[in-house]
Amino acid sequence: MVIDWLNNTSSTTPEEQEEQRKWMMDFVKAKSLWTIDLVMLLQNMLELNSNKLTSSSYLFCSNRFGIDESYNHLHYYKDAFSDDQIRVKSLFEKAEQQNLPLMQVSHMSLNILIDLVSRENVVAIVLLDNTIFSNSMANEEAASNDDGSEVSYSGHYVVLCGVSSDNNDINIANMNSIRDGSENHNHCLVIKNPAIWKETQFVTPSLFESSWRAKGTDEDIILVTKLS
Repeated sequence: MVIDWLNNTSSTTPEEQEEQRKWMMDFVKAKSLWTIDLVMLLQNMLELNSNKLTSSSYLFCSNRFGIDESYNHLHYYKDAFSDDQIRVKSLFEKAEQQNLPLMQVSHMSLNILIDLVSRENVVAIVLLDNTIFSNSMANEEAASNDDGSEVSYSGHYVVLCGVSSDNNDINIANMNSIRDGSENHNHCLVIKNPAIWKETQFVTPSLFESSWRAKGTDEDIILVTKLS
């Protein structure tokens, strides 16, 4: 999605999307995906396509660079956690050696993020807890698996590409969020979600923020900017 945006391509065929997906998975070579994997992938794609893509830059922001040992108790990470520790640590070391644009931020304001993606030349790849985002367990406490691991968290990446103040879009966002029935919003967030068929999805700010700040996400964001 982001590469198509940088390439000023409105859409790709299903065959092209599948080819891109296969190439990405071959590049990562891991069962689980961490945001640093996407950073290295994005860096590689920008280097390979420097003559084709619009001049651009990116910035990876997170409240933690590395692995939180407590995530071993989240079922989403548990199966590959030991291997991920070694691999992710190595990738962060490689990113530091290459002076890639990483910034540790203890708490990024949602208003700042909204201001950034309101600009036509900025989008953000965001890690969300899909369990909260999809509302499947929105009002339930974290469950436990037989092995004692928490099963509520499910990491999922979306592209935050704008903000809408259109009343129809806001109404759609409110209808899609059972968490926000008593809240009034004068805007909603516009995302591209690879998990659904719709071209764009409208989301209330509070649902987005609760999914983004959930345990397991580290509030990871990759800001991508077109420079020309």
